[in-house]
Amino acid sequence: MPPFVIDLDGEELFRYRYFVIRLWEVAQERILGKPYPVLWPLAGLMAGTSADSVAAVGKQIAENPEVQTPLKEELIGYLGLLAGIQLDKAKVRDALRRHPMVNELWKHSSIAQDLKDEGRIEGRSEGRIEEAREMAQIALEDRFGTLSEDVLAALKRADEAALKASITAKTLEQVRARLGLS
Repeated sequence: MPPFVIDLDGEELFRYRYFVIRLWEVAQERILGKPYPVLWPLAGLMAGTSADSVAAVGKQIAENPEVQTPLKEELIGYLGLLAGIQLDKAKVRDALRRHPMVNELWKHSSIAQDLKDEGRIEGRSEGRIEEAREMAQIALEDRFGTLSEDVLAALKRADEAALKASITAKTLEQVRARLGLS
């Protein structure tokens, strides 16, 4: 247990002793049995985390009469976020949807809203690149005729910069080079 020392001009002002808790090595029961609901989402990081345990912790939070709904929403959100470090996000999402009240709280949590917004942004971005790929293919086919399979495959993998470079090419060989095929 190393001390943390703060000193000023060589004189010790504070000395703190601490120890590290490796949550992934601690049994979930250590906190789930305590009357501190704000700690319960940590169970998503602790030893024995599974989809079933996430669902059980979510239900425990949702059914606690002493916790107000806005806090329940945030606790469920944190549980999902922390469990996502240990488990596949689809398993976490399915676990949180098992219990209707937990599912409703999850949907209204700020974490779920952030993830939804982030997904929309990524979806729009992905949609724009797909649209750019289609436009590049149309422009290149208009100029050079039917494109070979390797060029079509390269267009599907190309980023925006490569697409822009390929449509300004004067020859099909330049297109192939700009798509990384030569």
